[in-house]
Amino acid sequence: MKTKIKFVLAISLLFSFMLTLACEKQKTEWKGEILYENGVKVIKNPEEPLYGEIKFELEEDLSIGREDDENYLFYRVRGIALDSEENIYVLDKGNFRIQKFDKSGQCLQTIGRKGQGPGEFQAGHDFFIDAKDNIYVDDFRQIDRFNKQGQFIESIPLNIYINDIAANPEGNILANGWVRDKGGIRRMIIMM
Repeated sequence: MKTKIKFVLAISLLFSFMLTLACEKQKTEWKGEILYENGVKVIKNPEEPLYGEIKFELEEDLSIGREDDENYLFYRVRGIALDSEENIYVLDKGNFRIQKFDKSGQCLQTIGRKGQGPGEFQAGHDFFIDAKDNIYVDDFRQIDRFNKQGQFIESIPLNIYINDIAANPEGNILANGWVRDKGGIRRMIIMM
């Protein structure tokens, strides 16, 4: 068994070495010029692209949205996330809600609505879904938490403004925060 593992490891290392050598031979040098005209650095690129013409083609896998059903109408989308079952969540700031869709694009649920009460949104700036499929929404100086069924759990009040929220593997909430005071705007990273 040890001999077989050593053999596979040796072949893998040899393949990696050969691949590295092949990549080194394929390096192409840039053929442009850097000039200074009237004290300004000007970079002139050659007419031909360094690696030839690059073709980029997209193929649509899924499109969510249509005009005949308000569950599929969006106004000011602020984020998209997936849960562990590959359900798709869309934070629609303009409609004060999160729409939940299955992986084929069928609407499953609306989470939240406009308001200031439990489970209601004032702004809905950002959101994320943790490893247990709990949903956290940055909603104007508070974080609203919902369980994986979309039921409201709690609001965490904040005395600062935040954006770019996430969770680390230990389950702590991380956010980019800021406050305005006499000295201007102070930025910070917070962990809750």
